[in-house]
Amino acid sequence: MFKKILAGVVTAVLSLGVVALVAGPASAHHNTINPTVTCATDGTYKVTWAVTNSESAKTEVITVSSNPALVPVGTSFAFSQTKTFTQFVTEPQNLELDLTGFWDGDTTTTGDDVYSANSGWFGKDSFPTGCLQVTPSATPQPSVCDGPNHYTSPTYTLTAVTGIKYTVGGVPTAAGVYPAVNGGPAVHIEATVTDSKYKIVGTSVWDFTFTVPAQACTVEVDPVSPDFKQQVCTLPGQHALAQYFIPNTTGVIYSVKINGTETDKSTGWYDVPEGVTAIQIIARGDTANFYTLKGGTKTYDYALTLLGDECLVKVVPKDPGIADGQCDVVDHPGVVPPQTYTLFYVAHVVYQVSTDHGVTFHDVVLTGDQTFPVTPGTHLVVRATVDDPTKYETSGLNFEKMYGDPGDCKGELTPVEPSGVAQYCDETDVTNPILVDGTITLAAVPHVVYFIDGTPAASGVPIPVAPGPHTVTAGVDDPAKYKIKAGAATSWPVDIAGDECLPTEGLVVPAVSSNQVGCFTNGSYTLSNDQADPNAVIWTVSGSQVSQGKYTVSGSGTITITAAPNAPAWGFDPASQTSWTIHFNKPSVCDVETLAMTGQSPTGLLIAADLLVVAGLAMFAMRAVRRGRSQLA
Repeated sequence: MFKKILAGVVTAVLSLGVVALVAGPASAHHNTINPTVTCATDGTYKVTWAVTNSESAKTEVITVSSNPALVPVGTSFAFSQTKTFTQFVTEPQNLELDLTGFWDGDTTTTGDDVYSANSGWFGKDSFPTGCLQVTPSATPQPSVCDGPNHYTSPTYTLTAVTGIKYTVGGVPTAAGVYPAVNGGPAVHIEATVTDSKYKIVGTSVWDFTFTVPAQACTVEVDPVSPDFKQQVCTLPGQHALAQYFIPNTTGVIYSVKINGTETDKSTGWYDVPEGVTAIQIIARGDTANFYTLKGGTKTYDYALTLLGDECLVKVVPKDPGIADGQCDVVDHPGVVPPQTYTLFYVAHVVYQVSTDHGVTFHDVVLTGDQTFPVTPGTHLVVRATVDDPTKYETSGLNFEKMYGDPGDCKGELTPVEPSGVAQYCDETDVTNPILVDGTITLAAVPHVVYFIDGTPAASGVPIPVAPGPHTVTAGVDDPAKYKIKAGAATSWPVDIAGDECLPTEGLVVPAVSSNQVGCFTNGSYTLSNDQADPNAVIWTVSGSQVSQGKYTVSGSGTITITAAPNAPAWGFDPASQTSWTIHFNKPSVCDVETLAMTGQSPTGLLIAADLLVVAGLAMFAMRAVRRGRSQLA
């Protein structure tokens, strides 16, 4: 009953912002519970409970709590201490907090223990209002042109806002978009709050009227530019026509003006006729269907580039390959290299060739590279053209080459004059001097061969030869590859002086005597010398060597006798006779007169003996002179 009376009192003072509270039964020990409510920033309400211990000399402990989550059991209070406890609620409501406190006076007895229950209460009508500011929104969407000669239907929008509710024409209406009627009555809209904690800021009442667009709906469009292609080469000597493209743009009418004639064109590609050098494309709005162009009519002018020779495919001929026959006498002597020219294949190129210095030409059509021989002295001229002038053109070619005569390509050689050494007597061993042959030395030249008196001779080494005149000639070992250089000597006379070694036994005079064949006796010849040594002379009779002595001849015939000293022991006087020819003839008639004619004259023998003595003295004198010279040397 007491709480109800207190509630009435609280209601009476709400307008003053007074917070009502209820104390427990009158007691010396109690809790004073004071609740306050404020607006929270998140739209809830913040409730703060202030609990105060009434005793200034006793502590208190809460033993019973109607809201343990807010004020836990066991919560203690110091002397006269006030503690605050906070909770949040989302809606205005009646709130109550009941607490039972315990105070212990003398801890040695329970006689003075005190328990006291106290309450605090707050009514929902005491909650504050207008804690949150909200702004409702209602917007009209009038009819607008959305196409040619067409407009949208009008609407209005109620924007959803927390804490706001709408009425349209007095009828509660949820947030959303709603249709309206052009020319109809005004749409009356009001906005109010759904809860006292909200407060409207801004407009809350609207009246919308809707009408059709003031002018007929036309659509302004921006035309798409046409596309254009110049003439292009397609095949050798051919080209495609220039083209233009009319785009498909709604509300735009295109026309094309060629040579002063204008024609409307639908979308697509169109060829520009051959020979036309300029066209104009015009874009206009389709006003009959309520379209206009931004900026008005537009024109597009195109100048054409006409193709002709530009589509000819250029082919580039190649210079001929030349083999001009240069001799290689080092690695390939005697090999005459071929003289040629090679034409290299290039598709659609026709070579024009002249071998008479450009007087006459003939066409050469190739399917591949080809080589042609030429003769020495040829004056080659090569030009180039194409096989189809309507499709191809050439960059041109004017090639000339004069071929010389390479000759026989033989290596030219120069022989070297030979040297000769005279015969001489080697008297190193005085008791046995040696007569050393004369020599001819031939200088070695690669591929040059020499002949001494017509006989092949080695080069680079001394060749022994007899004293006297000799002839050295030169040639080449391979006439197919080499030749003697023009003007070079190929023959030389070489005179080898003779010499002799003085005999160790002296001079010997050979002698030959003979007797003719008689009617009744053999003929004979006798080989002798003036010394006691029968081997002092070497005798050769008709090509055969024989011993000294007497030999008989029985028939007719001729014999030749030569004598040589048995050197080095013996020598001949230079005046000595060394050869004889004896003719033996058997008498055909034997009579006294013939026999008388076969005798010898004593006077002739004496003269021969005198000559031998003189020759011996001369040989001795020459030997003495040579020995004197040797000692002087």
